[in-house]
Amino acid sequence: MVTVAHIVRKQMQNKPFIQECMNKELINYGALADYLKDDIEQELGQEVNPLTISMALRRMETEQQENTLNKIEINHQTDLSSKSHLVEYVVRKTETILDNINAFYRDIKVEEGDYFSFNQGMLNLVILTNERHMTRIEELLADEPIVSKRTGLGAIFMSIKGKCRDTPGFFYLLTRSLAFNNVNVLTLTNIDREVFFLFENRDLPRAHKVLYDLLEDNWK
Repeated sequence: MVTVAHIVRKQMQNKPFIQECMNKELINYGALADYLKDDIEQELGQEVNPLTISMALRRMETEQQENTLNKIEINHQTDLSSKSHLVEYVVRKTETILDNINAFYRDIKVEEGDYFSFNQGMLNLVILTNERHMTRIEELLADEPIVSKRTGLGAIFMSIKGKCRDTPGFFYLLTRSLAFNNVNVLTLTNIDREVFFLFENRDLPRAHKVLYDLLEDNWK
């Protein structure tokens, strides 16, 4: 049987920012109940007392607070580092592309602060490196079909505890905090105990602060 509580949960699944405000206790439940009332009545097929909706919202908030999504455990193994002025190339897969990437990789000097990574998709490769290497990499890619090139990028690297990866919704928590603060994430990837975020350079300082504050709030 469909209940008001069931419909409230369904409605709130599509409203992550309202859920975030609920978690921060910034919501007036009476006003939110009035806002949801018409949609809930339409789906339920009968009139609903706003107080019933408000009670369902409060029960949902209590459950959210007890959920593992709101219990990130951070310790001294967790830290943040960042790198700016990166360039991203999206290149078509060809028979020669890996040879050219390997040739470029041999030029990289990690000890001098060089950065290089690439990921493979079904059709394309994504190459990310320092902007100062654009001339060299474009020489190597001269005969390769470049789909796109994007400069002015910055990255943040976050080390995490192993069990964070096994927590359902852990990565959602990270992106939710960034989205709630109007920070756009271009890329999010994970390798073992490291999370990699890619942003526009202009968003890098704000993104770093949002993630730093998130870690501070959940330090154990």
